[in-house]
Amino acid sequence: TGYFHVTVYNRPPELTCPEDGNVNAEETFISTDFSVTDPDGDSVTVSFLDINPSATNDPQIVDNHVEWVTTVSELGDYDICLVATDPCGLADTCEFTVTVDEPTGVFECPDDDSVHAGDLFVSTNFTLTHPECDPSSVEILDITPVPTHNPVIVGYHVEWQTTCEEDGDYVITLITNESCSIQDTCSFIVTVYNRPPELTCPDYGHVHPMNLFISTDFYTTDPDGDDVSVSLLGIDPPAEHDPVIVESHVEWQTTCVLGDYIITLVATDPCGLADTCEFMVTVTWDPVPDFYIWVYPITQYVSAGQAVGYLVELNSMFGFAKPCSLYVSGLPDPPDNGVFEQVVMTPTDFTTLNVYTLPQTDTGTYTLTVTGKEIGGLIAHSTQVYLKVLESLDVGEEADNSNTPKNFALFQNQPNPFNPETQISYYLPKGCQVRVTIYNVLGRRVKTLFDGYQSAGMQTLIWNGRSDEGIQLSSGIYFYRLQADDFYQTKKMILMK
Repeated sequence: TGYFHVTVYNRPPELTCPEDGNVNAEETFISTDFSVTDPDGDSVTVSFLDINPSATNDPQIVDNHVEWVTTVSELGDYDICLVATDPCGLADTCEFTVTVDEPTGVFECPDDDSVHAGDLFVSTNFTLTHPECDPSSVEILDITPVPTHNPVIVGYHVEWQTTCEEDGDYVITLITNESCSIQDTCSFIVTVYNRPPELTCPDYGHVHPMNLFISTDFYTTDPDGDDVSVSLLGIDPPAEHDPVIVESHVEWQTTCVLGDYIITLVATDPCGLADTCEFMVTVTWDPVPDFYIWVYPITQYVSAGQAVGYLVELNSMFGFAKPCSLYVSGLPDPPDNGVFEQVVMTPTDFTTLNVYTLPQTDTGTYTLTVTGKEIGGLIAHSTQVYLKVLESLDVGEEADNSNTPKNFALFQNQPNPFNPETQISYYLPKGCQVRVTIYNVLGRRVKTLFDGYQSAGMQTLIWNGRSDEGIQLSSGIYFYRLQADDFYQTKKMILMK
């Protein structure tokens, strides 16, 4: 006989758990892979053993990782225990932690935006972040205040037909319906705006009795680009014949009744917002000038010790061809602080009235009277403009300058009038989307000078008098408009060849 020993052995498997992880409630947690080895080469089964504290749904083993569907009631740290077992029942366990955070929103709302009253508002897209939700899962919950028409969802955006009655901020709230596994809401703001048009009346005029008075042109602009209609509001005192609007001027058939008549015009946009202006027509047997003086702008601002300019134009109404001398009165600090670059003018001439102030010039508003008088004759025409003198600027860094703009600002173009090009400057207190457009006197856009993002600070653009199509535009009055965020401003300039 003989004996020998057989050693029967079985060693347990070794299990390495997934890494700790985070998940938002109502979402499925997917772990990193776990790893398992067996020193004897046995096949090993890994299964879920326990979760502490208990959860609504048990974690599941999928391939080499763990998946766990969380619910909104589960917040905090959860310890998940796994077990690896070989065919003989030897086992190894491991544990890892999953932190359940507050649930995230199902979707992100469109951006806050603005729309002109009466236009169709089209939002930016909303973004769905839950895989089970699509646009059909989103509904309009509310809009405050209540508008004429309710918004609707079209694809991934919101459309809302506004009316002229809407004005101000409207809060639109979206909500997910039952087709989405969880309910979520979000809100965004739509600002509805409409600004009134601006009307500049014809110049003061003279006419003989029993003659047809024809005014100079009036001008209308609308900061929103609306079509504007101009009509007669009244004439004081009442006249036998009402003035009528003919294209861009006023015509009035006078009678033998002499005196001063105030004609009032009104410019109205499609929503009914309006601007009015008035001008005087004198019916007299006295000699009537067939020319008039036009000065722009009506009001200029200047800091004490600085200079500022007005554009002066001499216009003929009935073929006047005699030269005129120009005079100005009402200037601060007389006698030598108001200078014309050109003293004698003929019709259609342009010149500049440069007004110089001294550092000690008193602040306040000065009324200036600019007069054109026929050389060798008695006929004259005058018009009034205003000069507002501010405190003198301190010399120093711009950051220390109390007059540095704190808000959006659009400045008068330089030079003005211009040929062949001019500079348009404006100040942006912050970086934003900017659009600078140029319109003719009929309100038609002729040039988009800039449309895009610009950083904060002083910005300058150059316009060469050409349209978007590269066509050289004719001489005349043009308007340039700055739109930056919710800021809008329009100024006038003159292209002169």
